[in-house]
Amino acid sequence: MGSPLAPILANLFMEKLENEHILIPQHGQLIKTWIRYVDDILIIVNGCTDDVLVLLNNINSIHPNIKFTVELEKDNKLAFLDVLIEKHQDHLETSVYGKKTCTHLYMKWDSCNPKYQKIALIKSLITRAIRICSGETLLNAEINWIKTVLHENGYPAQLLERSIKTTFERYTNNILFNLSKNADKSQSIVEGNVCFYYLGNESRQFVSNTKRTLIKYGITNIRFGFRKYQTIDSAFSHKYKGKDESKVGVVYCIECNDCANIYVGQTGNEIDTRIDQHKKTLNKVDPNSKLFVHATEDNHTLELDKPCVLAYERNEIKRLLKNTLITYQHNNLTYNDISLKTVMFN
Repeated sequence: MGSPLAPILANLFMEKLENEHILIPQHGQLIKTWIRYVDDILIIVNGCTDDVLVLLNNINSIHPNIKFTVELEKDNKLAFLDVLIEKHQDHLETSVYGKKTCTHLYMKWDSCNPKYQKIALIKSLITRAIRICSGETLLNAEINWIKTVLHENGYPAQLLERSIKTTFERYTNNILFNLSKNADKSQSIVEGNVCFYYLGNESRQFVSNTKRTLIKYGITNIRFGFRKYQTIDSAFSHKYKGKDESKVGVVYCIECNDCANIYVGQTGNEIDTRIDQHKKTLNKVDPNSKLFVHATEDNHTLELDKPCVLAYERNEIKRLLKNTLITYQHNNLTYNDISLKTVMFN
């Protein structure tokens, strides 16, 4: 499911398969409940284990590319998504399900992330527990587990208690997920969203100062947020399979064999790939190409096999900026277009 459209198409296909071949009158006496979420299905069958296996074989014979697997209840327990369902004689109990491979690792309290995101983590875990746990005993056990795990991740005990209390109050009063019908909706309208890199206390102080400045001019409906700047992983995650990393993300120039003029360009790909594109452009009539115009109008030859790398930059905006600055630095010799046409450079 690499394409954004793939889950939608898969869901449509599965719905058609269900309506035409599975949820049909022939299976009406056997299938008591059929609940599907993407590719996870919870089925309650009116029968025994053998009936389940027969149903599985029938479903797998519908389409050659669709193969279902089955997981039966064990000790009257069955996990579906993040819910653990336990069967009793006259009722079902539900609690939060955790895989055996769970590492209990959450966002560390001392990590360089905004405080509101850490508090939101507490509230989301508590809200999930409230929604899933079917009884007070199960809910208390899950909350105690959350306290223990978050305490291991460095969260202060007082903050945990306060956040848990606040979440319970808001959930009980139906405020967390539903707005009051009598609320003034005009006050909740957001006119714009602004996102900054989170760099610690300096970022929070900057946002606070910006908000105070905007309030002076009557601007109050701007929502501010943060995103991470760089991670340790980002320093090691650049992979260019089959490419020479020393040639990727460069500002380059192409010299002319018959005059002193140069062409300054930039590319995020490997420079050899970009030069091959230039060669293909010269082989066909392209009046929009500055290289083509220079080579044909004056009958000059270009030194395409020996491009000169002027700067390295993986970031596209910074690379365009370097390309623009170098072009202006040699504006009496360059004939390429300007990458960043802004007031700054006009």
